[in-house]
Amino acid sequence: MREVLLQAVISGIMFGLWPILMQRSGIQNVFVSTAVMEVFVLTTLLPLGIMNFRMSEFMKMDWFFTVSASVAAALGVLTFNDGLAKTTVSTVSTYFVFMMVVQVIVPASYHLFINGGFTSSKLLGFAFAGLAAYFLSK
Repeated sequence: MREVLLQAVISGIMFGLWPILMQRSGIQNVFVSTAVMEVFVLTTLLPLGIMNFRMSEFMKMDWFFTVSASVAAALGVLTFNDGLAKTTVSTVSTYFVFMMVVQVIVPASYHLFINGGFTSSKLLGFAFAGLAAYFLSK
């Protein structure tokens, strides 16, 4: 479990740095910023995907969820990068904090839906997440 938590920390740092650095790049066109980012992502990850490819895993994959996840990611990156282009050095962190709170609410809601619904403590957690976004953006 400790390794997974370390990976979560490293991912959080990298995903935290990415929008700040992308906003500072000066690219104003969402399609250009997304294309540049995706080219670097693809050239980094494609060799790893090819080296670890297993036909058995490929054949068992649920294509509906695979394509749905890919479309959601593409739309999310495009929308996020477009918002980044509209922020300034002083507003990028507010934009990112607000997006992160929404991003946390989505899997938390899914978890509640799968595991039996809302409780008062969980509703309080959602309220605190909203308050955190508010105070962190001030």
